[in-house]
Amino acid sequence: MQPSTAVGSVEHERRRAVPLEPRGTLLTGGPHMPRTALNFIAPVVRQCIDECVRCHEVCLSTIPYCLEQGAEHAEEVHIVLLQDCAEICRTHVDFMLRGSDEQERISVACAAICRHCADDCDRLSDDDVMRACAEACRRCADSCERMAIVGV
Repeated sequence: MQPSTAVGSVEHERRRAVPLEPRGTLLTGGPHMPRTALNFIAPVVRQCIDECVRCHEVCLSTIPYCLEQGAEHAEEVHIVLLQDCAEICRTHVDFMLRGSDEQERISVACAAICRHCADDCDRLSDDDVMRACAEACRRCADSCERMAIVGV
């Protein structure tokens, strides 16, 4: 049986006496949570994280556009490649933020998939959306290749 927390009980008064933290304090590194290590990430890693996040966003947002365009844009192989590219980028960000020892392997895989996606988007680069997607994928691939070489 759980203790009573009815209004006026000792437990209720004790709980009421505990000051509430301002909303968001725990998420912003307030007094109960130390600041994250994001401030200590090497610039080459920070750039790769940013490029991967951007590529993830662009690939995912390009999918509905491609489906709307139809024809070659909507081919299953192209849509799956956009999904694969977005997912490997998200995964690579996770590995970098955790400082995983396996990050270098993911860098190589991410670079290869992003490069493949860039080439496929170039094939359909008859408009600004596909050119932008190809460029985001290419920039991410370049950054991931630098990560794999540096071995951070």
